[in-house]
Amino acid sequence: MHIELSSPLSLDQQVPGTLLFSNVHQADKGLLAQIFHRHQQQNSLLIPAVPEPLLVWVVSGEARVGERELDGEWHFSQAKKGDFFLTCSSTPSELCWQSTATDAFIVMHLYLSLPLLQSAFFDLYGHSAKDIGLKELSAQQDPTLSFYLRQIQTELMQNKSSQLMMQGLGQSLTVYLLRHYGSDKNRTVFKGGLPAFKLQKVLRLLEQQLAEPFQLSALAQVAELTEAHFCRAFKKSTGVSPSQYQIRLRIELAQRLLRQSNDPVIDIALQVGYQNPSHFSQLFKREVGVTPIQYRNGPL
Repeated sequence: MHIELSSPLSLDQQVPGTLLFSNVHQADKGLLAQIFHRHQQQNSLLIPAVPEPLLVWVVSGEARVGERELDGEWHFSQAKKGDFFLTCSSTPSELCWQSTATDAFIVMHLYLSLPLLQSAFFDLYGHSAKDIGLKELSAQQDPTLSFYLRQIQTELMQNKSSQLMMQGLGQSLTVYLLRHYGSDKNRTVFKGGLPAFKLQKVLRLLEQQLAEPFQLSALAQVAELTEAHFCRAFKKSTGVSPSQYQIRLRIELAQRLLRQSNDPVIDIALQVGYQNPSHFSQLFKREVGVTPIQYRNGPL
């Protein structure tokens, strides 16, 4: 499947793992939608714990996908175009995948805001609910759900997506999910994490300033929290501190650069924010298990 980007860049020019489209600046009260071009293989991707349910839909491609709680046992499924994953977790988790098709592996992530869920629940059942449960599902097909998701995808890819349209589509999607995938089990009460739209703003800032010195105050300002409150909420959502998460992002970028370029290790260290190559090598080995040179020369 070919997706026309809203910028002059083509899909082939995008770095693997690139965020293609997002409505993060419109998502505080409705639906946070993002489309990602994922790279062919990912050993581990942290899925933060946030109060909102996460719906992942495969737009293009096919992959063997693994899911687990942090440091738990992997559970695998085969995901193809049109499959969806539904996650409601109060703790961070991990994903891994290996693409099994030549098509670009493109996925759409949707976070359903709590006000949206509560409004849809009240509309359906005439009363409020403290905790609204949805089933945990992996690599499932649902033609009707795909119809709603395709409309959201189309709107999100507009040069200027309509907030009103996204809200209406989000309402329809949420009602459908509650009707068909609502769970009688009490959902674990989520305490202390960042809302999805705030977390995504923080993560985007971290990615944009990856090679710059760590700035806790700037991140806390984006989240509209004090530094202490922000650190607690961020760790609740991701399992690590903001500074540790920045290290993780830097090392992941370094891994890609080591595989995809012939740049000297010292240049890669500088590109990901480390002036001291020895310190970079120590951090890399701690995170990956081998030195940068060993990683570059190892099996693909």
